[in-house]
This record gives sequence, structure tokens and C-alpha cells, in this order.
Amino acid sequence: MTEERVVAGRYRVLAPLGRGGMGAVWLAHDGLLGREVAIKEIGLPGNGAGDPADPLVQRAMREAQAAARLHHPGIVTVHDVVTDDGRPWIVMERVNGPSLAEAIREHGLLSERRTAEIGLRVLDALDAAHHAGITHRDVKPANILLGTDRVVLTDFGIAAIDDATAITASGQMVGSPAYLAPERISGHGATAAADLWALGVTLYTAVTGRGPFERDNALATLAAIVSSPPVPPAHAGRLWPVISGLLIKDPQQRLTADQARPLLAAVADPDAPRVGVPTRPARRRRWPARSRPFAGGPAGDGVTPTRIAPPPTVAAPTVSATAQQRWGTAAPTAPDLPEPPGRGRAWHGRYLRPGWLAALVAGSLLVTATIVWIVFPRTDSDQGNAAGLPSGTAPATSARVPEYSYTETLLPRRKICAAVWNPQQTLYAVTSADVGLEIYDAEGVRTRAFRVPLASAGKCYLNHPGVYWDPAGTTAAVVGGSQLTSQRLYFFNALTGESLAALKGGVYSHADWDATGSAVLIMDGPDLAVVGVDGTVRRKLLRGAGVSARSLWTVGVPPHGDTFVVNWLDAKAAESPLFEIRRYSDGSLVSAVGSRSDSGLATSFTFNPAGDLLAVGIGDFGVEIWDPAGKRRIATLREPSGAITDVRWSGNGQYLVVVSHGQQRVHVYRSADWRLLGTLMPHEQTRIGVGVAAAGVGNDGSVLLVPQGDRGIDTYQLK
Repeated sequence: MTEERVVAGRYRVLAPLGRGGMGAVWLAHDGLLGREVAIKEIGLPGNGAGDPADPLVQRAMREAQAAARLHHPGIVTVHDVVTDDGRPWIVMERVNGPSLAEAIREHGLLSERRTAEIGLRVLDALDAAHHAGITHRDVKPANILLGTDRVVLTDFGIAAIDDATAITASGQMVGSPAYLAPERISGHGATAAADLWALGVTLYTAVTGRGPFERDNALATLAAIVSSPPVPPAHAGRLWPVISGLLIKDPQQRLTADQARPLLAAVADPDAPRVGVPTRPARRRRWPARSRPFAGGPAGDGVTPTRIAPPPTVAAPTVSATAQQRWGTAAPTAPDLPEPPGRGRAWHGRYLRPGWLAALVAGSLLVTATIVWIVFPRTDSDQGNAAGLPSGTAPATSARVPEYSYTETLLPRRKICAAVWNPQQTLYAVTSADVGLEIYDAEGVRTRAFRVPLASAGKCYLNHPGVYWDPAGTTAAVVGGSQLTSQRLYFFNALTGESLAALKGGVYSHADWDATGSAVLIMDGPDLAVVGVDGTVRRKLLRGAGVSARSLWTVGVPPHGDTFVVNWLDAKAAESPLFEIRRYSDGSLVSAVGSRSDSGLATSFTFNPAGDLLAVGIGDFGVEIWDPAGKRRIATLREPSGAITDVRWSGNGQYLVVVSHGQQRVHVYRSADWRLLGTLMPHEQTRIGVGVAAAGVGNDGSVLLVPQGDRGIDTYQLK
């Protein structure tokens, strides 16, 4: 873009304002009327002339048409649509102020009151659009502009207009993944309720700095939207009732604009009369289990405050009440807390049909799972291990529980993706956004470096790239790449420094070495492939095994024997086992273990070094320890909740580390009695907390904790 370019002989381009999915937005001077305007340059491929049938040209006209029909102070005004060299440009009013996304990024979190004020303005704008038959379909902080005395909703480029011809291809999803409503993921059309869901995500982001379902790749984000409830944030305060009400997964139960408005108004102007907000006298305040949190609150003010979050320090190790009892006794019942309405099972059958899978595969996100079983996390006050050992077995209760202390931060100010010990605890592998893979010895001396692209735009995907050591502790299989849909599986010899092979172009996850240490079993989208260290695919498992109608979800391989474990996503989730044991040689079924209706949806499998215990991550519920051969559940670890993203054993099998992405914590357990030894957080904290990307645990119980961002690796030692 040249400095002196004049569009359509009238609009002199001055400076860039931003870039969106359809093109760039520029500040320009209207030479005819002598005013500043914003002009959107529609990004057509090939710099060719705009074909009226081109979808991008149609979207440009759609945006102008949608905004022109809406005369509202909270909706950006479109002045004109012009063409220059065959390319369409949209001329809009210039809103003098940052977007909400820029304000959060540059100035930090918004207060409850300011967030409620912005939410009211956006709600009014959406209400006006919905009454005009228009759904926005892309409500997010980047599309909300904060003027000096206005809040303006912009970018109607993918809006749906009731009486207009559809321009979106059949089965294609449009919009930002983190703000999509669950019913849209399942293939239903855009509605006013879906826009209100996106407003709820936006309000959550304004007070926390991140979305409630935001993960480090699109597939995980969509899965979280469908399967995970939002974690009550510490900074939402009195906004939580309206946020949680807007984030109800069933659109029929979700708050409407008329229901949300008085709740927002009560926070935006607490001194104003609360019209339409139900209140109760303080002396009669009660919160029955499963009640609507927005139907009353403390002191009759009509809103329920969020539970107070723990302080941003390393939490003291805890010993649960159940751990002091005999194993096998029932865990103490946690006090009931209010939940958002609409979590009934009726929603599952209505909106989470198997048909949503085809819609996602047709889109660019390549989601290959059908989420049909919804799991919800236990509350923060649900402390303790509900652990069961064989009858009559009890742990020693007199021994003092060790404590953890922070030691130092390794590789400070570097963006680390993962840090994983080899089974022998002689080497640990570090993956990073700037180098790729590095190998360090037990003294912290770097011995090898492999410069390969393992991160996208300097951003580590959640526990991706993953690092998987072979049983001998000499070869590392690493998953990563610069694009989510085109990752690579690398093999590196950590002793010789040789790059052995690379398998290109897949969507890889859940890799495990087989018992021989000569091949890796890895999920490649819907397939389960056996890949040798030379990078060749030796065979595909499960094809023709009578499982084609189901969607592969998680896999794990024990270090010994000729079996592996797997689970699926299918329409009969309540009747499904927790996992299946199958033969590694041909994929045939050996046995089914557990029940999903009892435990929940397994999201990760990790065998201990001996191969006789399996740690099963249960979505947002915690971790279960199983004896697969005996089909017995040994223990249930309740402390972790809120998206379990990483579960690893120490090389000697004496310790287990669990990463909770939602809680921003690492939990360390001792396998001898399944006591919680410590709950750790990143050493460096911010007002909104710091997430955990990955963690590893040593044979002595020491922990390598990898915070998200440029924060290196925090180390913790048992005292």
C-alpha cells in the first residue's frame, strides 16, 4: 500500500488500522467531505478484478447490506461501497478508539462495572440486529470498538440475513472458533442465542484476559466448547451469574437478551432501581443445589459473586480427609454450589448428534470427534481422594507428607513448550518455540540441539509438540510443526545427535512407543498408525475391525506385551466402556474395561513403567488409576479438574504428575498410597494467573513445571 494511494478518486489512504479475516482496514481521508473514515480493503486472491459471484465480493456486499439496515448507535455506520481496480472497498465511519481486544492487551483486565457497561451496549446492538433479522455470527473483543462515548459493534462480514440468499457453503462453519456456540459446532444454524453465547465468552475474556474454552489449537478449543463447563473466574465477581447464564450449552435454556439486560444493568449501575431482577430478603437467602445462580444472591442484590480464587502463590501441600480414613470408604460429600441452569441430559441428545462430525470434517478445522457425553468438573471445595484399594488394605497415615519448595527457573525468558525426563532420568528433552528440541543431562548441561520448527508463530500448542522417549531412553519421538493441519513426527537420537527421520503432513496426537522400542503407535486424525523410526508407516490398525462407525479419541500403549488401550466417541456413550484393550498385532478386541456412564470420557491414557497401572485422565473430572488386567479401579484422584492436559509418571513409577489447564496448577501424587504431595503453580504470577503448558516429575519427586509464555522452566524439590 503506497502512502499516496487514493481509492476511487476520493479516499486518500493514511495508515493501517487493523486486519481481519476478509482483509485490511485503513484510516483514510474523504477528500469530498473533508472527514476521516475507515475503509476496508477486501482481500481477493490473485489481485484480480472482483467477480460478482466471488464469495468474498458477496461478503463485502453482505457486510454493507447488513450494517446499512441497522441504524443504531452501537453498530458501525457504513457510508459507501466502492470499487478500485476491480477490488471492492467498504467505507465506514471512523470510530476513534481501540478495540476491546486491544484495550485488554494494552491495559489489562476490565473492572466488573466497565465490563457490564460494555456488555449492555453490545447487547443492545445485538438486540437491534436480531429484531431486524440479522445475526452477527462473529461477536468477539476484536469486533467491539471503544469510542470516547460509544461502544460500537463492527464487522458484519459473515452476518446472516433472514431474507438474503445464503453465501456459506453447505456444512461450512464460519466465525472465530473460540467464540462459536456448541449448537453451531454440532451443525445447527446461526441464531440470536449463538450471538449471546459469543457475548458471554467476550465478557468472560474481559475480566480474565482469556476465553473460557480457549485452548492452544482449534480442535481442542471446539472439544472444550462442547464438553467442558466454564471455570468460574476469580475476577468475574457479580458478573458471573450473567456470564454463566449466557454460557449455558443448551440454547433453549440460555439467557435471552431480556433476561441478561437487568443483570448487566445491576452491575453497571448498582445504585439504579433493579427492574426485573428477582431479589430476596437477606434472612431468607438460600442456594439449593442445582438452583439458578442468577435468581437471587447475597443480600438480595440479585447477583451471586464468584467464589474467591486461591492467592497466586504455590499452594501448600494438602492431605485429604479421605486419605486419613481407611481406603475404600466413601469420600466426604462436597457442599453443593449453584450451577448454571440447562445442564440436563436432554440437551445432549438434542444437539450432540453424530451428524456434527461430518460438518466439522468438511470445514478447515478437521475435528474428527463426536462429543456425546458431557462431563462437568467438581467444585473447588470438593477436596480429597476418593480412592479404593482392595478391601482391608489401608495406607500408612502417620508419615509426614512432604512439602515442595521452589528451586530455580531454568532457561528464563524463553518460550518453552515441554520438558520431559527419559525413563532412566539421565536426560531430559526440552521443546521450545525458538530452537526446537534440546537435550540436557541430569546436571542441566545441554548436550544436543535439533533446530526444527515445532511451534506455530512462536506459540506452543497445549502439550504439543509432545515428546515421547523410547524405553531405552536414547531416542525421542517429537510431534510438532508450524501448522496445526500439517504437523510432523520426528525421530532424534539424543546420544549421537542424529536426526533419524520425519513423517510429514498429518494431524498427530497421542503417540506411544511399542514394547520393542522400534516403532511408535500414533493417532493421525481418524487413523491409528504404526510408524517405524525410519519414518515409514508400517501398518494401520483398526481398519476392518468393525469400528469404522466410531471416532477414535485416545490411545495408550503399555511398555510390555502385545496390547494397547483405546477409547471412542460414539452415539451410545452411556453404554460404552471407559476403554478397550486390543491386540497390537491385529487390533482385535481383547476386553472392555469400566463404564463411561460411571467414570466419564477418558481424554488421556498413561501407563506406569511396569505396565500394570494405567492413569486415565477423565476430561474435567480428575484422574483414575486402573489395573487393566484385573479390570479394577485402584484410585480416583479428585483434586485436578478443569481440562486435564498432561499426565506423566516418574521413571521409577513412584510419582505421578497431573497438569490441570483450567486450574493453572500441577498436582503431584505418590503412587505408594496415592497421597497428594503438592499442588504447584508457576513461580511468576500475574493478576489473571499463569497457565501451565506441561510438567515432568523425576525419580526423586522433583518437578519440571513449564509455564505458558516466555517464562522458562520452574523447578521444585521435595523438602
